[in-house]
Amino acid sequence: MHKVRLLCLVIVFFPLFGQLIGAAGVSANGQRSELEQQQRGRSNVLEIGPEVLEQLSEQERQWYRRFQEGVLFFDGWSEISEELLAIFPEEEWPTRQVMMQRLGVKIGTEWAKNNETRKIDTDMIQHWGDLLRGAFRHGTEETLTALHRIEAEVDSILLASDRFSITAREP
Repeated sequence: MHKVRLLCLVIVFFPLFGQLIGAAGVSANGQRSELEQQQRGRSNVLEIGPEVLEQLSEQERQWYRRFQEGVLFFDGWSEISEELLAIFPEEEWPTRQVMMQRLGVKIGTEWAKNNETRKIDTDMIQHWGDLLRGAFRHGTEETLTALHRIEAEVDSILLASDRFSITAREP
C-alpha cells in the first residue's frame, strides 16, 4: 500500500517539477542559477512546533516527511514551495513562504494518515498539482489565485471533517 502511495506521488508531481526547475533557472548542464542558490540559503519563516507532528503516528510522520522532503524522483513540498516562490517578487517572499508552508503542513499531515481515515487523498493532490502547473505557466497572479483556491479547498475539507487542528499563525 505504501509503495502504491509513493508511486502515485511520483506520477502526480513529477511533471510539475521539471517545469518548475526549468523555470527557476536550471541551465542545460544541470547547474542551478545564482538566484535559486540564494533562495535555498533562506531560513524557514514558519517553524512547525513538535505538537503538530506528535499528533501523527510514527508511520504517519514518515509519510509526512516524504511529502515535505521528497524521495528519489520526487521533490517534496519544500522544494515545490521554493520553486513557486521564485516567480514572486523578492519583497513578497516572506508572505508567500508562510502561505506555502502552512498549506504544506495542512495537506501533508492529513495525507500522511491511514488511507481509510484521511480526508486528503492522492487524487486531490494530483488535481491541485495540475492546477498549480497550469497557473505557474501564466505567472504570479494566476499562481497566487491557485494557491488561495487550493488552501480554501483544503480548509473546507478539514473543517468539514472536524480535523482543522493543524494551523499556523500568520506573521
